[in-house]
Amino acid sequence: KLNCDGVVSNINLASCGGVLRDSNGSFIMGFAGMVGSCSVVQAELWVIYHGLRIIKERFLLANIFIESDSAEAVKFLNEGCSRNHPCYSLVNLIVRTISNFHKLECNHVLREANQCSR
Repeated sequence: KLNCDGVVSNINLASCGGVLRDSNGSFIMGFAGMVGSCSVVQAELWVIYHGLRIIKERFLLANIFIESDSAEAVKFLNEGCSRNHPCYSLVNLIVRTISNFHKLECNHVLREANQCSR
């Protein structure tokens, strides 16, 4: 399971972080980093991408559950976004990464329920 969160500061610099847990909910690892200048949705998508890359490189490509407090990011991953949207190329990158997993489920959770990703 991947819990993730992206934030943008008041000077338009974004950072992101995530927590990976096993099927029992036990902590595996956390990660965080700077994204640069982007929107909150893009920061959320970047953390999802980085989390999936970590899973792909270090763990089995089994069933993956993603939880994000960004309803828009979750919608993009579940339904896609138009080619002219600023997030299109990033969503497409994530979709290509997702194709390596047996099953992937992406759900929206309220910010309060996603506290462990911060």
